[in-house]
Amino acid sequence: TCSGPTNFAVRATDNQFGTTNPAQAGQTQWFGLGKSADNTNIGIYDIRPNTPMVDGSASTLVKSGDLSTWVAGTGQLNRSNDGTSGIYFAFGTAVGGVIPATTGSWKFTMTTRIYGRSDLMLTQDAAVSGNTTFEIRYL
Repeated sequence: TCSGPTNFAVRATDNQFGTTNPAQAGQTQWFGLGKSADNTNIGIYDIRPNTPMVDGSASTLVKSGDLSTWVAGTGQLNRSNDGTSGIYFAFGTAVGGVIPATTGSWKFTMTTRIYGRSDLMLTQDAAVSGNTTFEIRYL
C-alpha cells in the first residue's frame, strides 16, 4: 500500500536460470526448477498473473520491455535472466499506459512441468528448487 497513487511495474527474475531444458532456453516465459544431484535439469514452471485489482476495482495489466511502450499484458510473466533485462508488468491499458495505484494486487497461477525419463534419469530424491524474485520498480 502506497500513501498516494503511484505508478510502478513488476519484473520477475529467475534465480535458477540455466536449469530449463536447452530446447526452452530462448523461451523467456519458462523458469527453472533447479538441478538434481547428478546436475540434470529437473523441470520448468510458468507464472501467469490474473485477477488484477487496483484500489478495490478490477483492472487490466500491461507489459513493456523498455518501460515506455506498453501493450496488453496477457499470458505468462517473462523472466529476467540477469536482473537487468526482461519484461515489466504493470496495471494499466494498452491505450493509456500505466495507471497509478494506492493498493494493487493480482493472483498468480503457476504451471509446473517435471521432465520425463528421457530427460531426467533420477537415481535418488531430487529437491525441486524453483526460485523467483519479484522486483518493484517505481516509475
